[in-house]
Amino acid sequence: MEPPDEPADPMPIRALLRGLAGVHVSRGDGLTFVLLASVALLLMAVEAVTGVLLALYYRPTTADANDSVRFVVTEVEYGGLVRSLHYWGAQSLIVVLGATIAWAALRRAYRAPHALAWISGVALAVLAVAEAFTGSLLPWSHRSVVDAQLSSSLAAQLPLVGPLLRGLMLGGSQANDLSLVRILGLHAGVLPMVASLCIGALALHAAGCAPRHPSPGSLSLSPHAALRAGALAAVAAIALLALSSLLPPHLGASAEVARASAAGLRPSWYLAFVHQMLSAAPPRMIGLPSARVLVTAVALGVAALALFPLFDRRASRAGQVAVLVTLAAIVGGTIGALLH
Repeated sequence: MEPPDEPADPMPIRALLRGLAGVHVSRGDGLTFVLLASVALLLMAVEAVTGVLLALYYRPTTADANDSVRFVVTEVEYGGLVRSLHYWGAQSLIVVLGATIAWAALRRAYRAPHALAWISGVALAVLAVAEAFTGSLLPWSHRSVVDAQLSSSLAAQLPLVGPLLRGLMLGGSQANDLSLVRILGLHAGVLPMVASLCIGALALHAAGCAPRHPSPGSLSLSPHAALRAGALAAVAAIALLALSSLLPPHLGASAEVARASAAGLRPSWYLAFVHQMLSAAPPRMIGLPSARVLVTAVALGVAALALFPLFDRRASRAGQVAVLVTLAAIVGGTIGALLH
């Protein structure tokens, strides 16, 4: 006689919690990754929720975009706070992901079996910058128009794919209604979708590498590491709320494309280093326009940083120094450009 089937658990969440309780992380690297990941996931959740709320009122046309954002800020209850949370959440996410990459470089966490996590993390940081940048274009202020035109011009300098990228971004020879629709599609559709794939790769990697048995100095993921991560996320949420309340982002007036000028404008902090290089470069380098050389060099540098585990298979000390020097140059160049 066959034994009766066990009744299905009416609360499958309990099975998930039991599974998480069996996962252990080290008090050093493992716990640090969990803490950084918790803050990053909090910021991503803030971006998703506030982005949906802002999209309820947004009108993607050059005539109405700025007014629709201004309506949210001035007329919708707590609309200004929602926009400020969205703005500062994006800036904070770039910082947190950058800190995570720097920590991973210090710990040589790009070596096997963590190569996929390193590549996904660098890609996620680049996507965060792209999200912040495309989001800054959507209010269609004077700065937005100038940034859209300059960024498309720089994208056009890339070999082979440059002209295609410019056409995809602008939808014509200059910024127009179609440009705004495509920027919105990138910001709210394409970039989040690719970021979701990177997050999924990181989650699968973390689940595959996490030890299932306790070891000396380890913590169970649930509840011990989860409680620490939740506490840090709560502190980060309070800090983000305070920052958003005290320093709301500026919303410029709606701009006309024909009158847009870059005079007197400074780039966003995460692009200040690139802008400073382009400003200081001579008109031509190695017989080519300097913009083409520098934009291509930056693109190749980011790609090399992401694919570094493929070049340094043994994760040598020299390779670690190379990664740290690259990151230090980016951070130092950004700070120098902001203080310039």
